Amino acid sequence: MKRANVAPDRKRVSSRAMRSLLIVSGAIFVGWSWLASSIVPLVVAGIALFFLVLGTPSVGKRLRRPTADGLRWLARVLLPRLWRVRTIGLDRIPGKGGAVLVCNRTSPIDPLLLMAIVPRPVHFLVPAADMKRPILGRLLRLLGAVRIETETGDVVLLKSLRRAARHVARGRLLCLFAEGDMTRIGMMLPFRRGLEEFCRNLAAPIVPVCLETRWAAPMRIDSAEVSMRFPPLRTPLWAHAGAPLPAGTPLPGVRAIVQELSVPIWESAMREQPPLTHLLIRRMRSRFWWPIAADPQHDGVSRWSLSSGAVAWAHAWQGALRGQTAVAVLLPPGVAAATASLALALSGRIIVNLNYTAGPANMTSAVRQSGIRTVVTSRRFANKIAYDIPRDLAVIDVEGESVRLDPFFRLMAALVALAAPISWLEYWCGAERRVEPGDVLTTIFTSGSTGEPKGVPLTHRNIAANCLATTHPLKMSDADVLLGILPLFHSFGFMFLWCALIHGTKIVFHPSPLDAGPIGDSVEKHGVTLLITTPTFLQLYLKKVAPEKFRSLRLVLTGAEKLPERLVRTFDERFGIRPIEGYGTTECAPVVSTSAPACPAAGKRQVGYRRGFVGNPIPGVALKIVDPDSGVELPRGQPGLLMVKGQNVMAGYLNRPAETAEVLNNGWYATGDLALVADDGFLKITDRISRFSKIGGEMIPHGRIEEALHEAAGTEARIFAVTAVADQRRGERLAVLHTLSDEELHPVVAKLQTMGLPNLYIPKREQFYRVDVLPMLGSGKLDLRGMKQVAAARAKAADIEAAAKREVRTCPAT
Repeated sequence: MKRANVAPDRKRVSSRAMRSLLIVSGAIFVGWSWLASSIVPLVVAGIALFFLVLGTPSVGKRLRRPTADGLRWLARVLLPRLWRVRTIGLDRIPGKGGAVLVCNRTSPIDPLLLMAIVPRPVHFLVPAADMKRPILGRLLRLLGAVRIETETGDVVLLKSLRRAARHVARGRLLCLFAEGDMTRIGMMLPFRRGLEEFCRNLAAPIVPVCLETRWAAPMRIDSAEVSMRFPPLRTPLWAHAGAPLPAGTPLPGVRAIVQELSVPIWESAMREQPPLTHLLIRRMRSRFWWPIAADPQHDGVSRWSLSSGAVAWAHAWQGALRGQTAVAVLLPPGVAAATASLALALSGRIIVNLNYTAGPANMTSAVRQSGIRTVVTSRRFANKIAYDIPRDLAVIDVEGESVRLDPFFRLMAALVALAAPISWLEYWCGAERRVEPGDVLTTIFTSGSTGEPKGVPLTHRNIAANCLATTHPLKMSDADVLLGILPLFHSFGFMFLWCALIHGTKIVFHPSPLDAGPIGDSVEKHGVTLLITTPTFLQLYLKKVAPEKFRSLRLVLTGAEKLPERLVRTFDERFGIRPIEGYGTTECAPVVSTSAPACPAAGKRQVGYRRGFVGNPIPGVALKIVDPDSGVELPRGQPGLLMVKGQNVMAGYLNRPAETAEVLNNGWYATGDLALVADDGFLKITDRISRFSKIGGEMIPHGRIEEALHEAAGTEARIFAVTAVADQRRGERLAVLHTLSDEELHPVVAKLQTMGLPNLYIPKREQFYRVDVLPMLGSGKLDLRGMKQVAAARAKAADIEAAAKREVRTCPAT
């Protein structure tokens, strides 16, 4: 009996001695490789240590802590050598005592990133299913992970959460990935409600931490699942720790802070991004033979052809554009418009796409405000829209531009586009200085309440931030085909042009979004997968496009106006795809939030869409709701004025400091829209208090219409007030309150038709409603909310009366 006990003891001692020898040898090998600054031995040592730990049947208590510390040390040494680790605010994490890190989850490497950057041991809250895995579970137990029962009911879950709270009470630092899973929809998921009780009963501070690796971590998409892979080597990994929050802070409030922490990350990250033109040229040189654009005149233009054509045009125009900072473009969506935009961007000029649907007066105003001396256009197109180009503007006619160039010159341009360093390429294109990310790329004109168009300068950084942030929610890749029907003077049309080009997504242009039949043919011919449009155009396609034409679509995204649920159901029934909705403004370059298609992942379904909501804010964008009068921030779920902050927000209006100060406050942009943000982060637009309407995707200024009405009436007294009411077909329609009699109103309406306003600016006769007194505030200003309430009531009564008259006319005589 005695000898039987001695042998196992000797074997156990020998086994421990061997493990100790291997661990010490591995530590010496790791230290040598670190001192030698060689990454290969370090990786080999890490793998050897990893399998040593996993291959050991049991790790004694004496070796468990040193081995865990060794793995943490290895992560701290290895990660900065493999990736570019960037951190903000790590000194806010308590150095001792219990605390909880509440983080988002963007890629598989996030736990390793926290192990590498946090100076003290981090204990992760891990689902029981992961702890039961043979390899991963052993590693997690070795690192002191805390097991959470998430699949066995609320009672067991609460018990496991109480056990986790005891770990915090003992002074440990716990990490909680509050989403419960890694995001596959490209935006932050809702925080799990079951964790609310855990955070409420904590007696330790909560530290919000935002992790950001989305632009670096590629997605693998197939028919069954969307999974995330490790970020490519040497790409940036970001972590931003916020100020500790008191114990018991509600989880939705913590989520909002984590979202806001992404703004400084994107601000720092975008400083490292090159200008959009650099990103585009790099993409054009990759697989340069792939098609990138098409329109009714061009079946397929390769990446090389598009970039070389832009380089050739830019070099040919440099004499005509010398000394000019901004150039106007008057072209419909097409390959020519894309080539001209790229040529002007490479030459360092500001692109000003003229809104040819707003009338000659608005185009002339945009030219004057931008100081434009040259317009790039097609004279045939200018004649078609009946625009008489001012004589003081030089005209570059793009029709036949490439044919007029010498063949040797075109060959030189093709070689420069394919192989020249980007700095040389910019010089060859006529850039008078190096193009920087903070340079203005375009000025988009949008009408405000004052009536005259306001210029919104957007930089390379603004557009690039928007393009990179929308990549994962929409899952754009070079396998997609985008339908380009929105004009380039529209902020969505301009942004998605660049988004498609820098991601290698083929874009199929059509000059008019109203040509439903040819658009359906183009979608079928080119296999279009992405349709970005407005609800007004969807209604048109619903009536005139056959279901088989849209069979290739995988995503239909709408914006610019409210998407009626009735239209969603009807479109889904006809074409088998459910449209989703996004939200944006020109001042935000333009996307603020977007819905996302649902993603199956490991048996679970991540939902990025809620009925009646316009999605979650895109990465790098923070939202808050404030009281419209006092500016005080309101709690979640309560409607108020929507404020937006992010790298996509403009720096200010063109030459309008007073109006800029009205809408920008410490980086926050006041959208003029009433909205609410739900606890799960989804945004809902509830109303509009700003003095414009969105009708058919166009911004209709109420102030401009009021000025025209008073001019037609020949009076300076306020007798008209313009507002908007809900409309089932277009989302909104104009409503005019007035104090005139019918006899006085008739000549005013007739004269309004002859004043050169766009058709959308002219209210119909049945949209005028007489009142005794216009709703006014005590300060002498119009009561905007009162106007809307009165107009809505009068419009509803008028609709009921009209319906009753139609019913009487259709009843058979008795």
